[in-house]
Amino acid sequence: MSAPEAYVDWVNHHLGFNPRSQANSDALADFVVADLRATCPALSAALKSDALKPLKNPNVRTKVAERSIDLVLSEGNGPNISVRVSVENKTIMTAHGKARKNRYGDLIAYSNHMHNHNRKCVAGRVNLFNPPSAISLRYL
Repeated sequence: MSAPEAYVDWVNHHLGFNPRSQANSDALADFVVADLRATCPALSAALKSDALKPLKNPNVRTKVAERSIDLVLSEGNGPNISVRVSVENKTIMTAHGKARKNRYGDLIAYSNHMHNHNRKCVAGRVNLFNPPSAISLRYL
């Protein structure tokens, strides 16, 4: 997977790291889509044929809630999309255990939301750890 290295390079050549920057999140989403295209022929074909469409920051609805998700690959248009793959980006910029526990709670809430939206949705997450001088990415 080339997304981690490509993203770190992008951050270093553009804005610098800002965990709240929408531009950073959007760039990471683009690199994840490129990795998915390169590593999964079936997914690549679905994206090429427009059977699945990548969307950044759409509002994904369930019967009781709506939540903005960093990246989705969805079927359909407008407010009635059906998400097949979703990716949420999270940043942990501290060594304190409390932050890790909070992000773990975020992961559980995100996964529950996506599976309430579509039981067959693949819910993934990209974690950014540490200060920008030591950024590492992990696909979870």
